[in-house]
Amino acid sequence: MAINAIRTSSMPLRFPVNRLEEEIFRFFDGQEAFVLLWKFHEVVVGKVVENQVVFYQSALQPEFVQEARIFNETGEMHLVRQEDDFVGRWRKDGDGEKTVECDIHDERHFVTGRIKHWDNGWLKIAEENRGFLLYLPSSMKATGKVCYFVRNYYGCDDDGQLCFVDGRLCGFFTADGTKIRPGGAK
Repeated sequence: MAINAIRTSSMPLRFPVNRLEEEIFRFFDGQEAFVLLWKFHEVVVGKVVENQVVFYQSALQPEFVQEARIFNETGEMHLVRQEDDFVGRWRKDGDGEKTVECDIHDERHFVTGRIKHWDNGWLKIAEENRGFLLYLPSSMKATGKVCYFVRNYYGCDDDGQLCFVDGRLCGFFTADGTKIRPGGAK
């Protein structure tokens, strides 16, 4: 397991559910990002592009969101619903205000299913025998399997022992390592 060091910062978040879209735009400030939502009735992946939150056949609907991860290669907003608020954290990698040196370990994990086709900026990923279907925003056509990229953050406890501090999603890749960008048609 390769451990590397980077500079990173993290800050707590808390805001009313109805401000989700506004907070996404504030933190990502025009950057493209993926949006992973766990709703009462579905799990969907969308994108932030040109200051819009877009899904394949769904809408943001903050009132139904239980958990959200909005992420790109440099940062992630991780939120969990607590009554009428979202509570969580914003983590950003790179130099900047209030950054600290942190040990990290990066991993890639396969998404269930295979890419079935690309349609106007969306990859259809399915595993029919398991009832799995997901549309992933993608600026490119691809085939085969998809991986998601996870970054784990480590620090030391009071006894000097290495311990897990945080983890975040960073992006999606094809099985051969090609980065999937969320851009493309709206």
